[in-house]
Amino acid sequence: MQDRVPAPGKENRVRIRLDDGQTIEGVFEYADEASVQGSAYNKANVLPDDVCAALGVPTSAEPKDAYSRVVDLIATLKSDVTKRIVFGTYTGNSGDSQEINLGFEPLIVFVRKADQFLEDVTSGSSGLYPYFEYAISQQLRDEDSSSLEITKSGFIVYYGNQRYSPLLNYHNGKYCYVAIKGTV
Repeated sequence: MQDRVPAPGKENRVRIRLDDGQTIEGVFEYADEASVQGSAYNKANVLPDDVCAALGVPTSAEPKDAYSRVVDLIATLKSDVTKRIVFGTYTGNSGDSQEINLGFEPLIVFVRKADQFLEDVTSGSSGLYPYFEYAISQQLRDEDSSSLEITKSGFIVYYGNQRYSPLLNYHNGKYCYVAIKGTV
């Protein structure tokens, strides 16, 4: 987008050509007695160079080009997000542990019992076993989860100790997880 640059002394002048070919020239002025003048429609206000650079479009691009690029970037982002986030379920087998194979090493995994509401887990109700846990990849973590471990191909859930750590492999328990792909 480029600002219009009038000849010196011709700023804001307009020429109106009537149907019969006659022309009238004058200075373009608003007659609406606006209480707020509003912003000027110019390149600096509509499509500044830094916005063009951020979008990867030339500084001569029109607003429609910028909008099109934003649409493309959103589509790419949506595609990337759906490739990086994996949702799934598993059933507990009451063994000491169970490996869930995702085919990749997740950056982070969240697991919760499918029929357990998160507010129940955090309410501190007596007799309620915790069924929510998360683990962070070795690349990021500074402490280990006691009942969930990330591996090179997915994660391992452990039966857990009902008093101190979540039960993530309870017999026939239905669990859901969110795993996020990525690297640090």
